[in-house]
Amino acid sequence: MNDYEKTFTCIKKHFKSIDIFFNNTETDDKKDKIHTDLILKIQGIIMAYKTLSNEGVILNHTSSLGLNVKSDMINHSAASGGFITAAMAFSGTEYYDKTKIRMITLCTEPILPLSGNYIDKRRQCKNNNKYISSIIQSVTHLIENGSNNTLWLCQKNGALYSIELQNINRFLVKFEPKMDEKTE
Repeated sequence: MNDYEKTFTCIKKHFKSIDIFFNNTETDDKKDKIHTDLILKIQGIIMAYKTLSNEGVILNHTSSLGLNVKSDMINHSAASGGFITAAMAFSGTEYYDKTKIRMITLCTEPILPLSGNYIDKRRQCKNNNKYISSIIQSVTHLIENGSNNTLWLCQKNGALYSIELQNINRFLVKFEPKMDEKTE
């Protein structure tokens, strides 16, 4: 039994049911990035489905780097992008119709580490604190009002945007070159 499973077992033992699950496993270890930021989050979804009460909420959190296919942070982007895809698949109508559990995914821009001289650190810390407050407000709003199978972006300026991946997918399916077509 891994730490995730132990946590869920303990919560279920003490509280009988869970109504909200915030799925936010992350690591800075480059060697373990894919395992932690992708695989453990998917395991979190599966365990949450088994544990949450009907009409519960799973709020997934990942980096906006998964939306950027040109990122220099390849492991980070791959883990986040893979997780976004998995979360959108798990929140499809097949799962929702069975469980009535809403699943919402929130992407946030990376918070830069503190660097530079003391004054810059204070300014950066203040900016990070504002951004963290925006993330908390976004989480609260999405738990209360977010629709199932939706993807959101919280930017550093505090703006919260819905991202329509389904429209992108429909466009790609309609206009992408087929394997039997010859391309130059």
